[in-house]
Amino acid sequence: MKLLEDPGRDAAELIRDFTDGYYGAAGEAVRRYLDLLSESFRSQPSHVSNSPDPSGFRHLNVAFFRASSRILDEAATAVRGNRDLERRVRHLELPIDRALLFRWFDLEDEVQEADAEEGRTGGRVPFSRSEVLERCRSVWREQTRFRSYRKGLDAVALGDAEPDCGWDLPPERSNR
Repeated sequence: MKLLEDPGRDAAELIRDFTDGYYGAAGEAVRRYLDLLSESFRSQPSHVSNSPDPSGFRHLNVAFFRASSRILDEAATAVRGNRDLERRVRHLELPIDRALLFRWFDLEDEVQEADAEEGRTGGRVPFSRSEVLERCRSVWREQTRFRSYRKGLDAVALGDAEPDCGWDLPPERSNR
């Protein structure tokens, strides 16, 4: 919005101003995460549309999820003890968790292909799907409660308002 108001402004300065202001001590880590996301997309261009096919999101690969997890863990550590900033960092992680769940089987295939190239077997996606799923649910509910203007209807609204975070995904593959 600030660039629309004044296209001559420095985008990096505006991003720094926002991330430091909104995420506090996590601002620097958030900028590294945004840089990682941009670089990942540049190196593995993907087709993103309003009805996306998760298998087309090649930029969201195992290496990206590992690196983003480390960065966002640092962000969470930086704001520990500040409830508002902790909530904001958890909210930032929500789309990453959803993407991880939607890309899960593609990521398993990626790990299997990498293993085959290295002459190994038995590699796994380096995350617990059940933990990611629970974190996704928990943060979604937290955000719904936080943003609800009708606090008394939260319990009813939550049942209808939950996104498809993969809770209906088939069970984890047992042969991996």
